[in-house]
Amino acid sequence: MTNIERFSSSPQKLGTALTKLFFEKSNLDNNAVELEISIDSGNLSVREFSSYLDIIYRIDGMTSELGYNRYVQIPEAQIQISEIRFGSVLIVIERLLQNLDATNIVIIWISLKLLPKVINATTQSGIQIFEMLNKREEYLEKRDRRKFRKKIRDSINEDNELQEIDKNLKEKLVDLLDEIYFKNSQRIGPASRFADKSVKSVQIKTKRKNNNR
Repeated sequence: MTNIERFSSSPQKLGTALTKLFFEKSNLDNNAVELEISIDSGNLSVREFSSYLDIIYRIDGMTSELGYNRYVQIPEAQIQISEIRFGSVLIVIERLLQNLDATNIVIIWISLKLLPKVINATTQSGIQIFEMLNKREEYLEKRDRRKFRKKIRDSINEDNELQEIDKNLKEKLVDLLDEIYFKNSQRIGPASRFADKSVKSVQIKTKRKNNNR
């Protein structure tokens, strides 16, 4: 898997623009961004849960400054879960804003929150997407891929938290999400089912993190 092939602007530039957009009014003392995924703790499908976590890993790698191929070779560069809180399960992923990879968190957040809307409305599983990938590229562009991109665009437009994104930035985001979902077609089906059945919320926020922690 290569880094983003079709994307007209680098994922890092898009991530930086989105991070500034969502957090420009946040507390200036905050120096970290935190992604919180709240999960129902009962009857979790092991396969679907693992696919969901793998999607997070792959999005981070695909949008990494290193490129995906280098990312998978460097364990220290790979995304980590900062904390797991139990009750209902809360997975916390945290990065300092000064780090180059901090802006990836915003892209992961948007990808996860739109995943069940885009995939469930397009197909019952990831099978159709996988089949689409094996068709001729021209055919994809003319019908299936265009339909899929429209669903991504509609899902962004319908999401209340994404209303501040302007048209130009939105189209770049559509390009990126289109590539992310298609590049992970074999995992998208189970990951989307997990998101639909077991994920209660996906939230992002800034916070103050002590340097000695």
